[in-house]
This record gives sequence, C-alpha cells and structure tokens, in this order.
Amino acid sequence: MKKYLISFLLLALVQNSFSQTLVVGYAKMKYGSGFQNTVKKYWIPLAEKEVEKGNLLSYSNLGHNMGDGYNNLDVYEAKNYASFQKAWDNITSQYGKNTPADVIEGHFSKVLDHKDNIYQVMHTKHSGTDGGSLIAWYGKVHFADLSDYNDHMKKYLYPIWDEQVNNGGITGYKVLNHSWGDEWSVVVHYEAKDFETFQKAWSTATAQYQKDSPKRERDKYFKMVMDHKDNIYSIRASKR
Repeated sequence: MKKYLISFLLLALVQNSFSQTLVVGYAKMKYGSGFQNTVKKYWIPLAEKEVEKGNLLSYSNLGHNMGDGYNNLDVYEAKNYASFQKAWDNITSQYGKNTPADVIEGHFSKVLDHKDNIYQVMHTKHSGTDGGSLIAWYGKVHFADLSDYNDHMKKYLYPIWDEQVNNGGITGYKVLNHSWGDEWSVVVHYEAKDFETFQKAWSTATAQYQKDSPKRERDKYFKMVMDHKDNIYSIRASKR
C-alpha cells in the first residue's frame, strides 16, 4: 500500500509539472474586516502583472456568494506548475517589498482558515469576455473510475458546453482534475454574465445531454460520483 501511494504521488507531481495547471488559494476571511481593500490594493495588481509578463495565463479573484465558508479565492492558471511557481515567487517577493509590515500583519490576522489546491486542466474554452459569476461544481469521483469519467465528459459534455460558449450562454468553462489538495477529484468552473444567465445555459445543456447520451451510460456516469457540492462566486477581478 505504501509503495502504491508513493507511486501515485510521484505520478501526480510529474503530470502536474508538464500539464496546464490551475492553482486555487481558498481563504476564510473575517467578515466586515475590510480585507478586500488590502487584496485589491496590494495583491491583485501583482498577480495581474504576472499575466502581462506571460508567467500566468490568467488570474481571478473571487468572492463568496453561496456555498461553503471560503470567501476569498485567488485562481491562478499557468501553462505548467513551474510557470506558476515563478509567478508565485515574483508575487510574494514584491508583496513583501511593497506592502507596509503593519498592513501585512493586519491582513494575516483576518485569515481564519485557508487551503491550497492544485488542479490539472483537462479542458478549457473561453469567449474572451469576462463574466460576473463563477459557478463551481465539485465532484468526488473514485480514482479507479476517473479515466472513464473523463472519457464520458469528453464525449458527451465538452461539445455541449463548448457550444454554450460559442452561442453566448456562458462566457467560459474549465474542467479540472485533482493533482494536490483536498478530496474533490473533478471540478468544473463555469463562468457566466450572472447566475440567472448560467441557470438558463444549465437547463439547455442538461436537456441536450439527456438527448445525446444513452441512459445506461448516464446511469454509470452518475454512479461514479460518491459526493458533490456546488459553490457560487462573484468575480471581483479577472485578467487573461
């Protein structure tokens, strides 16, 4: 078992080193503390600069609307983990230099909890127009089923959601697989003008999925999901 676990961890690290990568920092901040002012003034400009330099493909800062307790998310997309690490080193170095010590100390005192996840980007499509809402679907899929689950999405769901981007139903989406972090092994980020617009796209897409996929394959696909959750976020800042 130990040998298998070590092999799996090494495989995850190797895959993530060369694959398009999404890193998400989740923070549970004290409400009413004004933490957004520090993020907006000192952190976001540094992250956006790394997009301009090409070390990041995109960056977003998200606020919590509905779901779990993490109310400040930083989402970094890079061509691989090495590119993200370079961007991260630049951001943290400049943050330390440019931000007053008392501001840094005050900001970290407002952090009640945090976690970091690393994902492999399996598929992505974006219109180039920024949305106002990001809806995240988190699924816990057994590792042994993950390949079949990904194949099903690629065959039946990618074309449907690609078309939703093409026709303006949503502004973009990303399908992610877990590389490092918590237990959610498949994550989908849907970006839309607002939540109401997303709901219309969701209704259209799920109806199309029912038409395009055999029931026996849908049943098998749903049984692979051991648990799931949904979060709704507001997009406070975005650059690509």
